[in-house]
Amino acid sequence: MAYALAKFKVADYERWKQGFAAGEEIRKAAGSRGAFAFRSASDPNEIILLIDWDNLEAGRQVGNSPRILDLQQASGVISPFEPYQEADQFES
Repeated sequence: MAYALAKFKVADYERWKQGFAAGEEIRKAAGSRGAFAFRSASDPNEIILLIDWDNLEAGRQVGNSPRILDLQQASGVISPFEPYQEADQFES
């Protein structure tokens, strides 16, 4: 299991959600096992996205692919993705 976590802002959450769904087959083909989107309680257009990948490098390549970058732009992503990397793992 490899997780990619990113924080970003969108113009409109519903519009972004449709655009994200449009990239599902691309992510699946690269080994995505699913994703969770979290919205800020104080700003519903601020998103934290967690994607589970078979291989993190494949996930990075998909995230930088022209098709996904086009979908991000078309779906109203208005801030650059702020990626996070795993620092520690805890049992509970």
